[in-house]
Amino acid sequence: DHVVCKLEFVSQPPDEGSSSKP
Repeated sequence: DHVVCKLEFVSQPPDEGSSSKP
């Protein structure tokens, strides 16, 4: 599942990445 988190982070900018990353 952690792979999906990384894919989403790369797909979307670090604008809302705060929600994805801890």
